[in-house]
Amino acid sequence: MRALLIKSHSIVSKNTGVTPPLGLMYLAAYIRAQPGVQVKIFDAKFAQDPLVSLAEAIRAWKPDVVGISCLTAEATLAMQIARVTRRVLPEVPVILGGPHPSAFFAEVLDEPAVDVAVIGEGEETFAALVELIGAEGPAWCIPDNLAGIQGLAYRDHDGSVLLSSPRSP
Repeated sequence: MRALLIKSHSIVSKNTGVTPPLGLMYLAAYIRAQPGVQVKIFDAKFAQDPLVSLAEAIRAWKPDVVGISCLTAEATLAMQIARVTRRVLPEVPVILGGPHPSAFFAEVLDEPAVDVAVIGEGEETFAALVELIGAEGPAWCIPDNLAGIQGLAYRDHDGSVLLSSPRSP
């Protein structure tokens, strides 16, 4: 299983400082402990044209799952990243996590390119999703399967937003 973790960035911020994507680094370390899981991190802040660079990275590495992390100030680019991912690899699951999807999960799920939003701390939740995707294949996204993973927002068959039970911090 190949997981590509993407850190969005603000396209309007004047902040020129660089900080490592610690949340994604924690997540990568956690899911690497699962047998057979390979992880790469793509930080959009370091790409001259992040959408073009991302499309190239996705084509080259062909991930089985994509996780995108974003703050609210980074949400615009995160949605564009989700759409690029869906266009390049239409069948790959696209998962959004971080503060923005935790607070605005219904808005995030209005974007058709996003399959699931992780609410709160993502290590255990994303690891459970990776395991589900590996075990169930295309059936991973059936609402009954997702209901068994704590800390998720996802769509029901009719498109309405559902929440699984919360995950403890």
